[in-house]
Amino acid sequence: VDIAGGEEAFNEADERYEELREKAERGELSLADLTPEEQQQFRSALKRGDLHQFIDPYAPWWNQCVLDESGPVPPHVCCGANRKASDLVAHTLISILYGYAHVMRRCEGQWAESPTAWAAQLLAMALWLSSSEQPPASLVACLDRLIQTPTEAPVRVVDRQFNLNCMADVASLLATRDRAGRAIRECAELIESLTPKGTKSKRWLFGVSKKLDFVASFAHHHFNVVEKLVPKLDVWCQDRQQRLDSERQAAEAIPLTTHTLTATPPPSSLTPSTPLIKGLPAEPDRLSHIKSPATLTGEAEKGAAVSVRGMLRSKGQDTTTEGERGRRGVLIEEVGE
Repeated sequence: VDIAGGEEAFNEADERYEELREKAERGELSLADLTPEEQQQFRSALKRGDLHQFIDPYAPWWNQCVLDESGPVPPHVCCGANRKASDLVAHTLISILYGYAHVMRRCEGQWAESPTAWAAQLLAMALWLSSSEQPPASLVACLDRLIQTPTEAPVRVVDRQFNLNCMADVASLLATRDRAGRAIRECAELIESLTPKGTKSKRWLFGVSKKLDFVASFAHHHFNVVEKLVPKLDVWCQDRQQRLDSERQAAEAIPLTTHTLTATPPPSSLTPSTPLIKGLPAEPDRLSHIKSPATLTGEAEKGAAVSVRGMLRSKGQDTTTEGERGRRGVLIEEVGE
């Protein structure tokens, strides 16, 4: 038996594993450093979930028991001698922090690896930072609108529990002035990574940065207004969680049964004299006084659109047109590429 040769082989293996360990600690280890057999073992362990014990789950900094660090005090630019900032700035702040929490959880705090992509995602979710649209006056309407944002392009995260958890993170970020300030500073750092391509994009991005400075000023110098929203935000999150839990329970309780489907007559077969509800007489002329949209032309059409949007805005509903969303999306895409 060649004992000397065996010891030499063991020493070489130990040296190789030590090199791999050092690479892993530096974050430089890749599959190319492994043999085909080791790669297969790694993939098998990954599928079985054996590697979870070696990976610590991501814990956001705002949920950790650490002392809040006070950053630089932002200049008081949100108010002037004869000008006072609107309390609705707090709703814009909530949209920014919601986008921030969503991005941080998805990238597990490692946004520096792809800052441009994550900055574009942040701007897509911070609705009232990246557009001239004003937030709804109602906090509930504001939150109802924001919770839908990640399900839309370009974010497209449809996990309702995850989206709701990120909204609960906003309450944690608003727990202290310093936490909110740190989140805003990191948002500013993330947005600074964007490079506008044209004059229009450059002007838009400059406006976003100035608006973020305005919100940072409000969050620090008017934190008494901001902190009053936290209990209401908690109640909203609890209500949404109860709804989500109820929907899950209802879905689990639905028995698997076989249903017989019957054909429904096409709309063309329903004449004005056909009762839509059995037992009720047909009323073909009931809506005859309402003009078709095709009859609205010129200033009449424009006036009708303005009136409708005005009524919706007064009720706190989202009145952003598809065109406005499209223009905003193009700007985000231009600076995010």
